[in-house]
Amino acid sequence: MLPGIDDGSADIFESEKMLRASAMQGIDEVFLTSHFYAESMELKQFISEREYAFNKLIRYLSGIEYNFPKLRLGAEVAYYMGISHSESIKKLAIDGTNLILIEMPFFNWSKNMMSEVLDMIDSLKLIPVLAHIERYLDYVSSWDLKKMVKAGVLIQTNASFILSQPKRVNKMIKKGMVHFFGSDAHNTGSRQQQLGYAIDKLFEMNEKQAVSLLKEQVEYLS
Repeated sequence: MLPGIDDGSADIFESEKMLRASAMQGIDEVFLTSHFYAESMELKQFISEREYAFNKLIRYLSGIEYNFPKLRLGAEVAYYMGISHSESIKKLAIDGTNLILIEMPFFNWSKNMMSEVLDMIDSLKLIPVLAHIERYLDYVSSWDLKKMVKAGVLIQTNASFILSQPKRVNKMIKKGMVHFFGSDAHNTGSRQQQLGYAIDKLFEMNEKQAVSLLKEQVEYLS
């Protein structure tokens, strides 16, 4: 939702519309997780551009009388070889937490890749959160994924997956394979804010389970 950053909101006006949509769906806090690709941009440059866009958005919203969601910075960090030894990557953790959102490669995960993600827990004291897990289910076995979760890795799934395959998501939740829900909202067109609707769907399926998971998310992020 940061304006003018990678493939997200085109400008500050679209960011405003996305945040209004979030508020109307009952969302009171938004995590801004623009993509970071180590192979194409230096971390220092990314942080500078992210900070500029964030401050610009905050200043703009402060001049509007509306109860916008609270904004917190983070990033969606694309996996790269050596990530577990990159001390500077801590700067991209979700604001106020030791959680870091990781986008894994879209091909079969090697043992070395999975080991390196796990190494981030000990070497960097960061807890990896695997972004939009539904996109990787063809690249990693359920057995390996369970081992990663058991070792401390957390898993996020998108609103679109919840809305399109609610029964499958429900099974994953029951198995302890989903810990966070995300909007993955990029714009006001093809990838809109749908998280509020997805949460409603979860409540329809199992209200007690949905409440428990949402409380768990709040604890992780507070």
